[in-house]
Amino acid sequence: MKSKRLFWLSLLALCCLAVAWGIFWKVPYGHSLVSCSSVEGQPEQCVTGPIQYDLSAQIVIGLALLGLSFFCSLIAWVTGLFTTARVKQWGWFAAILFLSPLATFFYSLFGTRQREA
Repeated sequence: MKSKRLFWLSLLALCCLAVAWGIFWKVPYGHSLVSCSSVEGQPEQCVTGPIQYDLSAQIVIGLALLGLSFFCSLIAWVTGLFTTARVKQWGWFAAILFLSPLATFFYSLFGTRQREA
């Protein structure tokens, strides 16, 4: 696999992961909503309860992006491991093994380019 494909797969995986993280960061967990109502002549009454949002679309999009990130990262990870093992670049191999997809992205940019037979 050419390093351009490895670059694009790693970049797509990182971008999808960042966007999914941003989506899930915005999902409110455990926040409370205070609603107050007043009727003339009576004291104001306030009720506290959980925020009721329809988050299904937001969660589905986030999970889809996580799935796409996982799939692209897995392909780039396996490809990077095979490529670095074949050319005996054990430093890159260890980095990709433990730090994928970030190391795969950097390998596609800075790794040694050797022609495949």
